[in-house]
Amino acid sequence: MESAYEEIKAAAIRHQGGKARIAVAWAKDDGVNWLLDAINGHITDLNFVIGINERGTTVEALLRILQHNASLRIFYKHPYQTFHPKIYCFESGSGVSYSTTVIIGSSNVTIGGLITNYESSIVLQIDQGPLSQDDNNFIASVNISWSIRLQLFPSVALTLCP
Repeated sequence: MESAYEEIKAAAIRHQGGKARIAVAWAKDDGVNWLLDAINGHITDLNFVIGINERGTTVEALLRILQHNASLRIFYKHPYQTFHPKIYCFESGSGVSYSTTVIIGSSNVTIGGLITNYESSIVLQIDQGPLSQDDNNFIASVNISWSIRLQLFPSVALTLCP
């Protein structure tokens, strides 16, 4: 079983020059370092939504993300409802005209989540060519999930720009 770090690294290489959307409950500085190492400049459009409940996210992690010209939104509603996804979505790139890789699992952007813990993820790859109805439905559900977090709850998502 590959670590989330290895899966993210493979997806970033596969989608060289493409876009990544990452939504996680928590990010810590060491985890952001490992994530950026995995991406290693392969992704040109990097977007994050990160929760800040339960003090699982550090200011240093958020600042490091902003240093890499990434789009960053911080999600917080109230202390009794935690933003808790772990979704890494990579799209297109110079090597493929249309392709999507989605990693969904238990890995936050922490050293534990990416490297040392026993985490579990499913990796879905959808390649160019005629897409099945299931593929189209899955891509649509990922896009809707992303839009809901950013558009339907603007009062709980704070956008920071580099």
